[in-house]
Amino acid sequence: MKKIISIATLAAWTTCAPAASAQTVNEVMARMQRLASGEYAREVEAERARTPPVNWSAARIQAAARQTILSELRDPGSAQFRNVRRIQHANGTTMFCGEVNARNGYGGMAGFKRFEAGVTNRGEASAMLDDQDGLTGAYFRDAWSQFCGRIPGTPVQF
Repeated sequence: MKKIISIATLAAWTTCAPAASAQTVNEVMARMQRLASGEYAREVEAERARTPPVNWSAARIQAAARQTILSELRDPGSAQFRNVRRIQHANGTTMFCGEVNARNGYGGMAGFKRFEAGVTNRGEASAMLDDQDGLTGAYFRDAWSQFCGRIPGTPVQF
């Protein structure tokens, strides 16, 4: 779980910590300033621009998306997929929307949950399952509505 350090916490840390730790605090503050200024985002975008597009087959793209979803499950070997659709976007990203069922920590099947998985034209794969509450769950539901709920896509066997 990621921790967020507030400015007040950093200030308190620098007043109580020895001089050796002050350098670490200064490094953290410099990183925070880089993030806030947008410098880091520009570097990431520049790196992506230098990364050449991949020329993957449809099967390879689908395999990358499937593997990304399986990595999110407790028991990937028990996964069952249904209602999977492939959606090709104009920017080169391929998305898969559907439902997956797999065994939970108690050994029983957890029930079908919606998922979305995407593979960019640069070979970067990501996936989300609709099994979260709070902000992450709200993000998933909005993304599902925007991408999976409005675009019909092509049915595929996953």
